[in-house]
Amino acid sequence: MVDDNLLKELNPWKEIPVSAPFVLPHDKMHVDRYNEQLSISNESYLHSELYPEQYAGKFGAEIVLLGKCPGYSPDDASFHSGNTYKKLWKGNVSQSIEDYPLFLLHHELKNAPCFNWWYKKLKSLIEYSSLRIVAKKILEIQLFPYHCKKLRLNKSSKTIPSRGFAGKLVTYAVQRNALIIIMESEKLWKEHVPELHKYPNVFTVNSTRSGAVSPGNLPDGVFDIRAP
Repeated sequence: MVDDNLLKELNPWKEIPVSAPFVLPHDKMHVDRYNEQLSISNESYLHSELYPEQYAGKFGAEIVLLGKCPGYSPDDASFHSGNTYKKLWKGNVSQSIEDYPLFLLHHELKNAPCFNWWYKKLKSLIEYSSLRIVAKKILEIQLFPYHCKKLRLNKSSKTIPSRGFAGKLVTYAVQRNALIIIMESEKLWKEHVPELHKYPNVFTVNSTRSGAVSPGNLPDGVFDIRAP
């Protein structure tokens, strides 16, 4: 049985190097093979100069959003190199952020690419409740943890060892009956976490291109997240 304490104990992101490239030791061979014939300007390049984002939010959050991989913007580097982002990233790893656990929506990152992207996707929820409530209620998980504009699905990317931790996070969500919303890559997620096939509380957005968590992009009745 997966639980919060076990996840904290098994969390591989505690082992991230203190300087770039920010790649877990057991992922390095896979990332190097993936990137070996790609230039850094290629849209499929995995950007290990940026902190990976396999998840953001509390492990026990009541709503879980599943994505494919964190995207990439040329503006990311300036934020990732700043002390604010580093502090929040480490707080996310240690699960010590209490005010905005979905730290990508933290007010201290306002105007960062990650903040703008997630605000756009969750705008309906934020307007329905508040930024702070949404950041407390949601855990987002990416199947592939390294930043990339357009991920290539090949042997190297599909076998990155850290994907196992993403699976554990989702298994825990199933065990505690969290609301799970697949924003992208439904087939890949269900292959990776077979429990999702029969789980009654998982839904997929109507349009993965939009990816918005909004009344019009969710099955009827799913958009019912109320402020406490």
